[in-house]
Amino acid sequence: MAPSVIVALLCLLATASAGVVFGVQVENLSVPEPAKVGHTARLECKWSGQDWYSIRWYKDDESFFTIISKTKVKAATDVHGVTVDVDSSNEYVVFLKDVVAATAGEYRCEVMGEKPYFVSSHLTKTLMVAAPSSLDLQCSTSCELPTNKIWKYEVGKTYTFIYSGKSSVSLSGKGSSNDQWSTDVEFTYVAPCNFAISIKKSIANTQVEKYPFVVATKNGVLDKICYHPEDDNESVNIKKGVASALQNSLTSFSEQPSEHSITE
Repeated sequence: MAPSVIVALLCLLATASAGVVFGVQVENLSVPEPAKVGHTARLECKWSGQDWYSIRWYKDDESFFTIISKTKVKAATDVHGVTVDVDSSNEYVVFLKDVVAATAGEYRCEVMGEKPYFVSSHLTKTLMVAAPSSLDLQCSTSCELPTNKIWKYEVGKTYTFIYSGKSSVSLSGKGSSNDQWSTDVEFTYVAPCNFAISIKKSIANTQVEKYPFVVATKNGVLDKICYHPEDDNESVNIKKGVASALQNSLTSFSEQPSEHSITE
């Protein structure tokens, strides 16, 4: 090897050992604390430098997203628990759609500098995943999935419904008052036969939105409801109505009998 090449390599090693990275430097990596099941997780990699060759993202040492500087082509690779929103992601931010429990893991952002050295810089962070908080995410005591092929719900996905209605209050000697209300309700299929349900805003001046609850299904129909231990009676009654509405919604996805009792 030529002396000039040896000197250049020694200089490169000395500079690298001093903490200087050619071209790029990853300065910070941020992830949700924690990510939520059924939602989108935003991972941001802050780095400095202009002469970069590639950006690569890894989960548990498996590469799942890459951008090449010259072509700006974005490529996602199948990795268990990871679904990249490729269109929304760029060289600084990656969006993971439809978070599930398996999305949790060690995430690494690696930025590689341009030639001639192609020196890389990276940071790693742990992503935790939290399911919607409730009394018992495994509400069902037994699980029987529908045998028909039109059952469309998928574990880890969140479905949003609009729940609306009217409440009437009669006051002795003062007539009655009618209140109309409407709210979004999120159903997250957290496990086979178990839906976690979150009501997004108050109904009829109650605290129904404070705690999620879980309903269990058996063969595609509602079987049981599990409430938070601190839920009040008014909220529980409203949640029974939401569960009944869910029963009707499930009808469009599965064949079920016209009547079915719900145990508490």
